Amino acid sequence: MVTMVCEQGGETALVVFQGDLTHAVFDSFSQLLDRLHTIEAERYILDLSEVGFIDSSGIGMLLMAQDHAEQRACGCALRGIGPAVWQTLMQAHASDLFFFEPTPDPDGDAATVAA
Repeated sequence: MVTMVCEQGGETALVVFQGDLTHAVFDSFSQLLDRLHTIEAERYILDLSEVGFIDSSGIGMLLMAQDHAEQRACGCALRGIGPAVWQTLMQAHASDLFFFEPTPDPDGDAATVAA
């Protein structure tokens, strides 16, 4: 099960995914896209810091969110990519399909981004 929290702050809609991002959550993801459609945001940040596993369906859902943003002339970036998710993106040759935003370091040090 994945929890998707969508918050709007100013011009940014932040979506925090919690749990595995797989085909099993597609219906919830579709509802999230419907909700994003009603939000007046200039960019979407998709935070994956609490996602432990992603499969090809999850990658497809992220691409759908990116396409949704592009159709609305909105920016879209991924944030908080953990090692397992990053490895899956790399193996699927999908890492170059997304924009990545640095993740703020909780200790206040330099921000990190998947590399």
